[in-house]
Amino acid sequence: MSGEILVDRENLPSPEQQKRNLWIVVMGVPASGKSTLAQVVSERLGFTHVPELKVEDEGLFTKYYEDPGRYSFAMQSLFLFNKWQQTHGSAAVGIVGIRKLLEAGPIISQPPIWQDALYARARLGKSSEFRYYQEFFKGLISPDSFPVPDLVIYMRISFENMQARIKQRASQNPARAVELNEKRTYWKKLWKFHEVWAKRNSGNMRIAVINGDIFNFARFEDEDAAKGALLEEFLNQARYHLVGPMGREPNPPQDLIIPDAILNHRPPILPYDITPGLPPAQKVLQRT
Repeated sequence: MSGEILVDRENLPSPEQQKRNLWIVVMGVPASGKSTLAQVVSERLGFTHVPELKVEDEGLFTKYYEDPGRYSFAMQSLFLFNKWQQTHGSAAVGIVGIRKLLEAGPIISQPPIWQDALYARARLGKSSEFRYYQEFFKGLISPDSFPVPDLVIYMRISFENMQARIKQRASQNPARAVELNEKRTYWKKLWKFHEVWAKRNSGNMRIAVINGDIFNFARFEDEDAAKGALLEEFLNQARYHLVGPMGREPNPPQDLIIPDAILNHRPPILPYDITPGLPPAQKVLQRT
């Protein structure tokens, strides 16, 4: 479907109507439910899932948490380069990039490359290494060379819930247990930086917020019901941000192929805090 061109009456392509497939990115703090959401969307809606790098598979991971002062710059630089490969691809290591995958259909990936900079800032602070990292980041990321996704889904959870889930994940995956050695101040900074980023950038790109605290699978009778509820909220958010609120004329981007599951979804008309930082008086207007 990607690259589909609408043809005018003279059977000539209309240059302004070049169509492209949908790219959604999921971001959030550790253990917020990014992977779960992306997997559900992939399984039930047919999106290609580009998963997050498994950091525990990296040789530096344990050293990174045992001696962050020594290994932070190397680890954050590795994450950044891996994210660049994930987007652009690398024939040398057999990675098909997101840009190429979008030719075949819609993509859901995690997390965006900007999230790497939040980790680097939380870890490196105001050190000279962070300034070097910023120069490296700016050299790799530019509007001309790095595409902006059509929608960012921010999985928001409370700081307390984040810490509880990190502990739970460590008990289930021993390779992640090293994260329990991390100081509370680091996790607090990382959580805060995500919140600030979402609020500051809500006017620069489409950012939808899902309350990840609600989607604790332990609260549901079975996993399938939990996945169904999470998918319903994803469709509510995607429909609002990509097509428009119910009760108004649909206004999707003309150059974007939006899957029918999103285009035809009918969400409930409820007051909802969709946009981070929106004044309370305006929240009730978002789906009415």
